[in-house]
Amino acid sequence: METELLWESLLPLLPHNRTVCRGILGHRVATQGSGPCEEGEFDEFLDACGIGVHVLSNDGTPPAVVIFGREEWQEADVDALWARTEGEGVRVYSQEMVLASMAIGVDLYEISNGEITDLMHNFIIGHAALERFFYVEPDSAVNTVNFPDTVSVAPKSDRKLVVNLDTGHWPSSGVLGALGYRVGRNGLPQSERRTILAEVLTVELVAGSPAANEYIKQWGEPDSVRRLQKMINSIAAFARNARRRTGDFSEAIADWESDLQWLRSSYG
Repeated sequence: METELLWESLLPLLPHNRTVCRGILGHRVATQGSGPCEEGEFDEFLDACGIGVHVLSNDGTPPAVVIFGREEWQEADVDALWARTEGEGVRVYSQEMVLASMAIGVDLYEISNGEITDLMHNFIIGHAALERFFYVEPDSAVNTVNFPDTVSVAPKSDRKLVVNLDTGHWPSSGVLGALGYRVGRNGLPQSERRTILAEVLTVELVAGSPAANEYIKQWGEPDSVRRLQKMINSIAAFARNARRRTGDFSEAIADWESDLQWLRSSYG
């Protein structure tokens, strides 16, 4: 109850930072569910920040931002959102993630470069709607991928990526970065990037600590549809985030988009 009172007391004050809120969420969001704040009160807060609030619908173009409460959300709507987007082109938040982003003045997705880092994982775990969206395997998912015989690279199928046991955390760069994937002006040549991407598809991810189990679950098994989709979603998120930043990231974006096309044409 004390926690609920804290949120209720804080919420009316946050529209003073409406510019920060709009910078993080944009001008239009969809919401569903209550907790820690009542859905109506949270919607009023967003409205006071100048953000249009809409009901989560399965019609029309999927929303770019969806915010779920801890309770009173619908499993069917979460599943439908995933089926329509496969995690691409949509940012899914808890109410707490929105408030945390406002507190630090920057989007948690931007800090995490579009990946589910330890920071993002901590917000997802324990929030049933977010766990379902990010971690639950859809019933219709296929468990294996039939890779073409004409792939021009030879993955190292015997390699493993293990969590750093000294820290208990995965590298902040994520799986792609840990295996050396780099783009842009200081990145790798195309052939080397694609050798690494082929290796990411086959590498065995090993949890060296209990906290890493959920993280590797989202990457799926080697040579699986889930692994391929996670790679595509991650690289697409890198490109989207780069477009939102100041500075010239055109070379990096071009590399990401080229690699996305290669993944889809080679393994899709």
